[in-house]
Amino acid sequence: MPNFPTTIISGGQTGADRAGLDFALEHGIRIKGYCPLGRLAFDGPLHRRYKLIETATAEYPERTRLNATIADATVIFDAVEPLSRGTGTALVAIRRHRKPHVILKNFPDVAADTEALCEFLRLQCPRSLNVAGNSEQRTPGIYAHVRAVLERACERMSLEP
Repeated sequence: MPNFPTTIISGGQTGADRAGLDFALEHGIRIKGYCPLGRLAFDGPLHRRYKLIETATAEYPERTRLNATIADATVIFDAVEPLSRGTGTALVAIRRHRKPHVILKNFPDVAADTEALCEFLRLQCPRSLNVAGNSEQRTPGIYAHVRAVLERACERMSLEP
């Protein structure tokens, strides 16, 4: 995976966040990031296999800001209109710290989001990628979508010189 990020950063919420972490663990990619105090997630406390640092509060925005700040770049899977509150929080932090980002809004079109992500990764060449976006509760099926996009992007980029 020479052109794919070597670290995935995520907050561990159900949906896009968790898909990023599970993808990384399955592929031996380093994981990093922050989660809310108490390892808070919609489906209960986040499992310890996800080696994330707990923030000082159980509020989601702190985790979102920190993860956006420590990453070289961020991909946001946001399939709702208007953009979710979490996406808004991430965008404020990303812009404040002048970090590159892409918002993928083609759910459930895996091919379109894969193409957009590959183009973004080729342009930015981030070593660490924050994977963020909608929760499974807000957008049913987003977990499987993000996993498929990451799988295809990783496969495609590993074939490039």
